[in-house]
Amino acid sequence: MRFPHPSFLLALLAILPIRVSGNDLPIWLVIGDEKLQEAAAPLLEYRRSEGFDVRTSTLSVKKALENLVKQPNYIVLLGDDVLSSEPEQGAYLKGERRTLYRWQKTQPEGFVSDAVFGDTDGDEIPDIPVGRLPGRTPEAVSQIARKIVHYENLPATQDVLRFPVWAGNPAYGDHFQANMASNLLRQTLHMQAPVWADLDLIMGNATDPLSAVPEKHVDLFHESLAKGGGLFTGLMGHGGNDAFYSMPVGRTWIAYHSSQVEQVVGTVPASPAIIFSCDCGNFAHSDESLAESLLKVPGGPSAVIAATTQSHPLPNYYSSICWLQELKRRPSDRLGDIWVAAQKAGYKKRDALVELVLANIEGKLEGKLDTPRIRKDHVLLYALLGDPATRLKQPLPLKATFEREGDQWRWTVTDPPRGADYLQIAHRTPPPLLEPKAEDLSDQAAMVLYRKASSALQFQELLKVNSPTSWTGLTQHRRGTLRLAVQAAGRLRVAAKELKE
Repeated sequence: MRFPHPSFLLALLAILPIRVSGNDLPIWLVIGDEKLQEAAAPLLEYRRSEGFDVRTSTLSVKKALENLVKQPNYIVLLGDDVLSSEPEQGAYLKGERRTLYRWQKTQPEGFVSDAVFGDTDGDEIPDIPVGRLPGRTPEAVSQIARKIVHYENLPATQDVLRFPVWAGNPAYGDHFQANMASNLLRQTLHMQAPVWADLDLIMGNATDPLSAVPEKHVDLFHESLAKGGGLFTGLMGHGGNDAFYSMPVGRTWIAYHSSQVEQVVGTVPASPAIIFSCDCGNFAHSDESLAESLLKVPGGPSAVIAATTQSHPLPNYYSSICWLQELKRRPSDRLGDIWVAAQKAGYKKRDALVELVLANIEGKLEGKLDTPRIRKDHVLLYALLGDPATRLKQPLPLKATFEREGDQWRWTVTDPPRGADYLQIAHRTPPPLLEPKAEDLSDQAAMVLYRKASSALQFQELLKVNSPTSWTGLTQHRRGTLRLAVQAAGRLRVAAKELKE
């Protein structure tokens, strides 16, 4: 008896309505050429093993969605796109073309959007996370798919307690305004990030101690990726299709180009990254974008979220704040769920002072800037390159109490996890006021200052006990933040408390 060839079955599925199985599993929909689907097979099989109802289609995105009886939970597009010419068959899958509301004459009139396919109710606000594996060949798609599976099977280490952020210079004013921007970002991260988070910052302000040596910013970024990329990696600043711009030095800029991505060391995938800047995620450009380059290198991020055209500082600020807030809410640990929730919250968020400062900071072409239109574009112009169902390795909550005993604090793990590998107790001092960096520092002295300033934003280990049997203790620290971290069954659990005298 001869069985139909797999390609015939895929073609048949493409023209039939996609129905929900009786067990009503969450639907993970893959759309793309059948050869690309075959190339992505490791990822498809992995999602099936997780309990997803994996659906496939070779139709256009809109037609594939129309054929669904039930809305999917995640959408994954296979293939690249090009704005400059008619897409070829197979390796190309078109995104939606949108008109851009412009605030500068030099801006393009339109942009490409995948996020719009996740709008289920017609309000142009995505409800379902959409991702893309932007490979132009089956080999490229296979490489990305295998990288995602590799990342998800890595154990969670203490690196996930780290929040690395590379903050470029806004270059909107003088040194005083740059200092204000640096201090505001540092304070915002400290206030909005989970209380247990280690802040690992590279600042693009020349007088900030965390600017280190500007020429070493790329090396420091690669060093962070080699550690694992923290819970996620954030980049905030100016950008172009193939570059992220860190800071001006003389008549040029310190920049991170697609061509430098090959310098990423190691073969272990890092955590997902978000680039809050212009253009870095333009997968429809004739040249490979910075986000695509990072996704395709083995030691780079396992997913990258970035803009496909010029983005505006105001909604970027709202999205970044809401991203941190959604991380703390923990309704889901899947990248796409958190991102869509953050975008929805950011679209609704309002802050009169922030809008006064940021709304017109890049100019306007009308008497009054249409900020609602800018917000509407913003939720559609960011692309998620990778799988939106990718799990962030968020630490689980650790049940613990922190009680004052005289001049000391007693910590107690009230529900110790079974088979714990270790218990770590760590402390972080209150956020210091960082003195401006002197202009005449040598590179060696600047790096020493950078490491010292960075250390002050991170927890320092007080004690680490392997296979713990006692789950209580005292610390003499009266101020700062105390953190307990327990590794058990391949998962990290954490509890933290701000100590006050």
